[in-house]
Amino acid sequence: MAGLDNSTIVHFYTCHIWPGSCYDSRCHTVVANLVLIPSPLAALSDHDPESVAALKFRAFAPYRWHPPGHKAPVRPAYYPVCWRKPEPFTPEIETHIGKRNYGPGG
Repeated sequence: MAGLDNSTIVHFYTCHIWPGSCYDSRCHTVVANLVLIPSPLAALSDHDPESVAALKFRAFAPYRWHPPGHKAPVRPAYYPVCWRKPEPFTPEIETHIGKRNYGPGG
């Protein structure tokens, strides 16, 4: 998964950050729209508006991407100050990203 050793990713779910974006082929596999969340917390990405807002901004900050038709997220007042650094892209992922046409907003 994303160039990571799958044996080290246990008890995590891959979740889409932007609600409903998993059904949009333009957004489904965009790296800036995906997050690994520990299994017990995964439902927060679907049901907790504050968690969703924080994830949207966290993904937007390094990637500057948001789905077409959506406004760029703003930093929430309760935004955490400490985040794990994103994993670097492998050369294979860099190649695939370079081939994508994200269209407006991306």
